Amino acid sequence: MRLTEQNVKELIIETSMKKAVFVYFYMDAPECEATTVALKNAISDDNEFIALAEANVQDKVSQAIAMQLGLQSVPALIVMQQGRPAAALQGDEIVSKLDETIKEYMPSLAELLLKEDGSVQMIRRAETPKDYFATFDCFDIFDKMNFEANNYIGCICFDKNQIELALKSLKRALKADKNNIKCNEKLVEVYDELGFDELADKHRAMLKKIRAKK
Repeated sequence: MRLTEQNVKELIIETSMKKAVFVYFYMDAPECEATTVALKNAISDDNEFIALAEANVQDKVSQAIAMQLGLQSVPALIVMQQGRPAAALQGDEIVSKLDETIKEYMPSLAELLLKEDGSVQMIRRAETPKDYFATFDCFDIFDKMNFEANNYIGCICFDKNQIELALKSLKRALKADKNNIKCNEKLVEVYDELGFDELADKHRAMLKKIRAKK
């Protein structure tokens, strides 16, 4: 969306209170063309979590905002969140760091509700370990999977570094077979990866009991 005098407050202040707004300062010049294309391809108008505001510094309102932010050259990208600048990229680094910057402002898998039709819905942003784990209870689709399916998906996701889904699947698998050695071993790895030592130790203790019985 193009930044104008009419929507500047809505985009930079009001919208940024709900999601990150990537304010892109540019001008109609060759040095901005590649960056403009990259941003438009990366952030669609229907993105639920990030908005793109195009600020052509040849327009008075965009020029005034650029001066207030201390920008001296274009292209430049300012990420607005909660009505304030949260990050800034300048020149070539906009394209080179675009993917990682976008990921910072997209919710993680632990913050999304996975629906049966394959769509997702944001639950909330997890700010503490307690909130982080609470979001796992939202994945109702996993309840319908049996032990083999959950255990298989959990191991595959962990190997691909998709920790949130790995943990969810493994926890569901464990409900079906709490004495399964491989599942407990994988949960120890996942909790170690997340830095939750107490939970990792809990499953280590469980493994000792299971092996002692056998």
